[in-house]
Amino acid sequence: MINQKNIGLKELHCAELPSAKFVELERDIVIVIYKDISDEFGLEHARKHTETIYKLRNDKPCHIILYFLKTQVVFSNAARDYFAKDLRHSAIRLSQAIIIEGLAQKIVANFYKTFHKPDCPVELFSDLPTAINWTLSLEK
Repeated sequence: MINQKNIGLKELHCAELPSAKFVELERDIVIVIYKDISDEFGLEHARKHTETIYKLRNDKPCHIILYFLKTQVVFSNAARDYFAKDLRHSAIRLSQAIIIEGLAQKIVANFYKTFHKPDCPVELFSDLPTAINWTLSLEK
C-alpha cells in the first residue's frame, strides 16, 4: 500500500486499530489508512484515532494524511465535528490531506472541508505522492 520509493520518506512506527492502520513517517507525517468497517464511524472511533496518534507521536503535533482509497467509511456527524474542531485533536494536527477516489468520496470530503471547517489547512488528493508533496510544501 505504501511504496517508500514513491514517497521518498522513511517509515518510523506503525499502530493498528480495527478501523485503520497508522503509519508514522519522517518529517512529522502520519498516514491513517482506513479499513472497511460495517458500522458507522462514530465519536468513540474518532477519539481512539486521536489517542493512537498521540501515542505514536509521543504528543508531538504532525501532518495527518487520511487514506480512503479502496475503502468505504461512513462517519457520523459527531465524528466529523470532532475531527474538525475538537481541541485535543486540533492540538496534534498541523494539516490534513485527504486521499479519495470517486465522486461520492469527493462530495463527502468537500462537505467536511466546507461545512465542518477544520481549523488547519485541508486539501483533497487522488494519490499519496501528491498529498505528501503538498504536506511538505507547508513546511516552507
